[in-house]
Amino acid sequence: MKATDLMIGDWVYCTESTCGGHRVDFVNETDGEVGVDGEILNLDMVFPIPLTPEILEKNDITLLEVGDDGASTPPKYRNRYEKWLVHTQWRDTYLWFDRRKNEYHFHNMNGAMFTCVHQLQHALRLCGIDKEITL
Repeated sequence: MKATDLMIGDWVYCTESTCGGHRVDFVNETDGEVGVDGEILNLDMVFPIPLTPEILEKNDITLLEVGDDGASTPPKYRNRYEKWLVHTQWRDTYLWFDRRKNEYHFHNMNGAMFTCVHQLQHALRLCGIDKEITL
């Protein structure tokens, strides 16, 4: 993980702690340090948290369907996608999970694939969706 991959408020896993997730307080790109819960850690002690269906469900992101079973879909690609609904007060959007690649992306943003919680946080910000992620 690089310092440029992180923003303040991102969830990360730290090797020096027993609990699963910590929030980034600050990022020092020059020295390769990250502030996590008031501690200064080297980047080699900070790791991304994989995005799981449990984390999505805990944040009220709902699995709508598993699909791509059209008549023209080859059998090896059937049930390839999961369609998740991200519902907020002002906007709804779809989050797609490609089971073959094990990557997520937002509807109409196929080039921006992600696999970790902090990447989901960045994608939500880029989409203008103000949603707080909890672990």
